[in-house]
Amino acid sequence: MVSPTRWIAACAAAVGLFLFPSCKSVDRDGQRAEWSAAQTTLRPEPPGGSRAAQALGLAVCEPDARELEADPSFYADQPIPVGLPRVMDDITAWAEMQPGYAGVWIDRDQHDGWFSVGFSEGAAERQADLEEVFPGYQVVAVAVPLSKREGDALFERVKPVVASLRTSAAMSPPGASGQLRVEVPVLDGEVLAALAPFAGTVVCVTGLEPKDATPDHPQPTGGDGWRLLAVDANGSSGRTVVATTDLEYRALWDHEGLIARRPAVDFQSEIVVLFGAKDPAGCHIRMDDVVVDRGQRLVYGNFVVPGDLLFCNSFGEPTDFVVAIERSSLPSAPFAIQLDAEPDADGAVRRDRTVVEVNLRRPGSTIS
Repeated sequence: MVSPTRWIAACAAAVGLFLFPSCKSVDRDGQRAEWSAAQTTLRPEPPGGSRAAQALGLAVCEPDARELEADPSFYADQPIPVGLPRVMDDITAWAEMQPGYAGVWIDRDQHDGWFSVGFSEGAAERQADLEEVFPGYQVVAVAVPLSKREGDALFERVKPVVASLRTSAAMSPPGASGQLRVEVPVLDGEVLAALAPFAGTVVCVTGLEPKDATPDHPQPTGGDGWRLLAVDANGSSGRTVVATTDLEYRALWDHEGLIARRPAVDFQSEIVVLFGAKDPAGCHIRMDDVVVDRGQRLVYGNFVVPGDLLFCNSFGEPTDFVVAIERSSLPSAPFAIQLDAEPDADGAVRRDRTVVEVNLRRPGSTIS
């Protein structure tokens, strides 16, 4: 991703079940960060994907993995007795003393609130014990692949491997699904090679297919009919602003508090547009193009979310992209400038839309 020119690297440690890459960028002294494409290097994307994972013997996590269930004959048609606020604690305290104990969970999806107790061995025997120790309870013994001790041990083996990856990741120990899930942004070759030693275990991996991920490359500095003037990583989202004179351009620049030197613009042949954008999830965004649709009389930005998406909501900020657009490429008036190509929702007023009623294709014309 494009790197802020005034940011410094700060190493981050693993937090709970969320493992971050070894270093992140942080704002120095709380000051505004402005980005420069010149300081970004590309990393080639290795081969990967779910087929490559399966070829290595790695399981790919199901998007909506079902909770493990007990033998259907264990589910009796009986209500949970009333007045048992500590029922989960009672069941857990007893189950922890049994061989092969894996955990207790409430099955709300498939069996309307039954208590499921996982055992890696002797589930049928434990079911008989449960019926004797907790008569009348809606509780069943579920066969699972690993005991809690075995699952915890596997988790500790996988954790340092995942922490060594050059990407963020989330892990969850074997639980109701029986799988130790490793979630990464993209199923690239590096991730799969690192996890290959756990093929054939309950470890499964999930992430975007490489073909579906947006490549992480520098912010483009221009395109057909436009050029980038500035990127402000602490901008104001949900708006567009147009400047058609040097006075308006200076006011826009000062209002945004941009500290970089203001690039020259020839307002006889160009106009200035600010696109204030933000990804709904809080991820860093990149503007890959300025699209001029003359048929729809629309000008908008092509914004993408590149790179690591797993924990981006901790770092993303509204971003202002200031561009110069050639007048000759603009649609005929009237036309609209907005953040994307989406049409108006019924009855909604787009806060990000600027409607241009004058012919800005004419050299030196102004919006006021």
